[in-house]
Amino acid sequence: MEQDLDLAFAYSKPLDLDEYEKAPLGQGVFGTVYSIKKKTCHMSEPQNICAGCIYCVAAVKHSRNSPDLDEEAAIHKTLRHPNIVRFYAFSNNGLYMEPCLQGSLDKFVDGMSFAKASKYMRKVMSAVMYLLDNNIAHMDLKPSNILLSNDCPKISDFGGAKRLVNGWCKLDQYTKQAAPPEVMRYVYSSGSNVLDGKSVDIWSAGITFICLLIGKYPWAFARSSCVEYKEWENENENSSLGKVLSKKSPYGLHVISSMLTQYYCNRPSAIDVLSMLLK
Repeated sequence: MEQDLDLAFAYSKPLDLDEYEKAPLGQGVFGTVYSIKKKTCHMSEPQNICAGCIYCVAAVKHSRNSPDLDEEAAIHKTLRHPNIVRFYAFSNNGLYMEPCLQGSLDKFVDGMSFAKASKYMRKVMSAVMYLLDNNIAHMDLKPSNILLSNDCPKISDFGGAKRLVNGWCKLDQYTKQAAPPEVMRYVYSSGSNVLDGKSVDIWSAGITFICLLIGKYPWAFARSSCVEYKEWENENENSSLGKVLSKKSPYGLHVISSMLTQYYCNRPSAIDVLSMLLK
């Protein structure tokens, strides 16, 4: 049973997971995600955490800075979209969220048809458009950060999310395989870590689209020293990857190619991508 709640509350008492019936769902950099069911409620707990209701909770390691957790909670609790994991409450060592018990999009290791992948991506891009319209960039979109509930994809993990200022934000968190060339320039050379957040999310969504189609990341990082990326950079739709994607769908290849434009200023907007996927 999922609790439908309107407000998210701060909760200063640390989570005591011994008070919950729990099952681990996954392991992340900063902690473990559990499916939990509260055995009993105490008066000191936030009123929107109820006994008998099922939640997901990200139990955060002590190595994670409290200001980072506060910033993640401050952004996540404002979001209301059917394709974004609902935030309920947080303590100083964990976040309570809606349960998404079907795993994440990275479980499709054999890939899928263009029809199925585009169905998921339409919903993902609807959520991305909502975020960017509200001047928030996720900054770490990837299959493992998109969960499934009743076969409906929902974006999760806002640990790297940033509020945009004139479209720009500072990079704090990224995944090499899903990050665009401008992130790799910052990581490996003297590039700036102040980036166009909208373009970062479009690129990472394009990589996610590829992962759904072929079941894996297309390259280790978007830099010319990576053979797979260099071939894509030079030959694009005529590359080995392009030919694989074209067999799935020539139109899908066209959409992905536009999302993975090397120069960030030439990438389509979220609404443009969504419009292409709705054709």
